[in-house]
Amino acid sequence: MSEPRGIPIRPTDPQPSRWHDWGAWLMLAIAAYTVFYIIWLAFPVGNDVQRLIIANIAFLLLSGANTLLCARLGVNRRLGVRVRRGWWILCAGFFMLTVGNVLYTYQELALATIPFPSLADGVFLFCYLLWLWGMLTFPTKAVTEYDKVTLWFDSGIVMLGFGSVLWVLVIQPTITAEYESWLGAVVSLAFPLGSLLLFFTSVTVIYRRPVGVSQSAFYWLGLSFFLYVTANTTYGYLSLQDVYYTGFFWTDSLFVLSWLAAVIAAQVQYWQTYLPEMATFQTDWPRRLRTLLPYVAVAIGYGMPIYIAHEQIDTLVGQMIIIAIGLTILLSLSQARAKQVAQRAQNEAEAARAALDDSAAQLAQANADLAQANADLEQRVVVRTADLEQALVAQRAQAAELRASIRLQEQLSATIVALSVPVIPVREDALIVPIIGVVDSQRAELLLSTILCAVKDRQRVRLVFLDLTGVALIDTASAQVIIQMGHAVRLVGAEIVLVGVRPELAQTLVELHMDLTQFRTVATLQQGLH
Repeated sequence: MSEPRGIPIRPTDPQPSRWHDWGAWLMLAIAAYTVFYIIWLAFPVGNDVQRLIIANIAFLLLSGANTLLCARLGVNRRLGVRVRRGWWILCAGFFMLTVGNVLYTYQELALATIPFPSLADGVFLFCYLLWLWGMLTFPTKAVTEYDKVTLWFDSGIVMLGFGSVLWVLVIQPTITAEYESWLGAVVSLAFPLGSLLLFFTSVTVIYRRPVGVSQSAFYWLGLSFFLYVTANTTYGYLSLQDVYYTGFFWTDSLFVLSWLAAVIAAQVQYWQTYLPEMATFQTDWPRRLRTLLPYVAVAIGYGMPIYIAHEQIDTLVGQMIIIAIGLTILLSLSQARAKQVAQRAQNEAEAARAALDDSAAQLAQANADLAQANADLEQRVVVRTADLEQALVAQRAQAAELRASIRLQEQLSATIVALSVPVIPVREDALIVPIIGVVDSQRAELLLSTILCAVKDRQRVRLVFLDLTGVALIDTASAQVIIQMGHAVRLVGAEIVLVGVRPELAQTLVELHMDLTQFRTVATLQQGLH
């Protein structure tokens, strides 16, 4: 099941500055206090009681600050459910640490004695359980079977390497030591075993790679618990040597540095929750740390036999131990080099795969752009085709209207032409053709064909009165057509009689030298009919 996420960051939400937060100022104050405290440990001032008070106050302040910052993250609804639950459990662990420090301070200052085992020891051991539970609560990345095997191998190497230090310095001497009661022996052994479990859990979860906005904060937590385990190991070793006292430089410095790292982890978690640029920040050092830890553990693990056998270096067993360790170190270096080469090849393959994915994405984008361009072009073609079809329909409609107009005009022209050459029957044997206006060659030819058709249709027609009363002007070609008309009408058995020739028209015909002697002329139509 996927990790339930918290409330996402919305664009309208206020984005606080990194340092506009009381937690950031508390972290800076704790860091400054830690620095001054370590300096005080190196150069202590005051009597024994004052040093006890200062040391216990430092522990109380640091554990209380962690409790407060972890509680703030536990109620932060921007975090996922498992992340909030993990911080709540860690908060409970630091709260129990504060309670244990209060009890320890009371025993050390008020009672002036530290019984063993005591109630404070039980509270401190309960802190281990809460911290283990909290670390295992955080969501981690799912791994394949191959990665799972590699994870357990690397975790086992780190566990054995660092665990050898605990075994040699604390666990084995604790087992062989004499105690007044079985409860004291169990409690004495529970502390190094709890430290070993806490360290193993932190390493295992780090190798499984925590996910979400708590990733960087988780590495700070891992550093915090590593320093805490180291401090407890130092404390156990010094206690077995009966040389530890409150305010011891190395032990107390490691304790306060571990709690300072936890304060930084909580504040980094808060920053990553409210500042998106920190949530997306990526770095390569966690991978390098996971790669380096097994080799450091191997070096430490082989360093312990050298430490143990240094007094037997002159014997054959001691020399063979040194040779075996040297061969193992060389083999480890060779494996490290091979792993480095393999990692480089893997990085190059991932880079090539990423480049190929980018090329494929660019090609897919280009294909998508081309498809979009084709779709746009097809859309424009469809729109243009529709426009052209509409224009064609409009042009066809205009052409149809134009043809209808032409036919109408032709009909009107035919009507006008027919009206321009009217043939009027006045008697069974006589037709009157009145002419008005100018007689050109085209009109004269129309006049000829019209008269011939009329004479042909009416076989009894003998006289065709050509009324020129309304003619003011005539050209040579028209006069020639009239002469030809007279010959043609005579051939079909009729005769043309010119009626109403006006003086100016008669003068024009004379000037044109037209011979009209073949035609009879009358002044008026009435004279012609009588």
